[in-house]
Amino acid sequence: MKISRLVVQEIAHRFVNFVLAVIGVSIAVACLVASVTMIDAGEIQSQKLVAEGKTESERLVAKREKEVKDAGKQLNDEMRKITKGLGFNIVVLAEDEDIAAFHAEGTPTRTMPQEYVDRLAKSPIVVINHLLPIVTKKVEWAEEKQTIVLTGTRGEVPQAHRDPKKPLLDLVPKGKVVLGYRLHHPRKLKPGSKL
Repeated sequence: MKISRLVVQEIAHRFVNFVLAVIGVSIAVACLVASVTMIDAGEIQSQKLVAEGKTESERLVAKREKEVKDAGKQLNDEMRKITKGLGFNIVVLAEDEDIAAFHAEGTPTRTMPQEYVDRLAKSPIVVINHLLPIVTKKVEWAEEKQTIVLTGTRGEVPQAHRDPKKPLLDLVPKGKVVLGYRLHHPRKLKPGSKL
């Protein structure tokens, strides 16, 4: 007897069991296919959600970066305005200057050649915004019998590698003077008064 004939006879003899077994296997295969399909669909949905989330995150990060950059620009501008009102913040002294004497007197005892500031203005150093060479000295104001601090400058030196900027300080016109409070107030000097 052939095997195929034996199989057919067995199916015919146990037909109900065969049908139930086929239904059971079909259900198992259908469940397996459904599970794989649902997993694939879930993975596709997850990838879509991740892509949307990534796009949204990138948009939010770009927005925050722009806000931080704008806030940084605004802060820099505000700091520039504040420091403009405070004056210049680095004092360059001669190499052989006595620092203790400088702090005690409030004025340097040595001067440097004008060529130094010209060389600095031509250098490619970009962290320097303004160069203002000054000469400061304590002198006796004989008419008033008082020691005063006299400061003179030729004005701000333009830098070669930068576009010309408006000077931080207005130039004092020739023949004019700017007096501090301790000099003009006790003498009741007003703008236009003669010294």
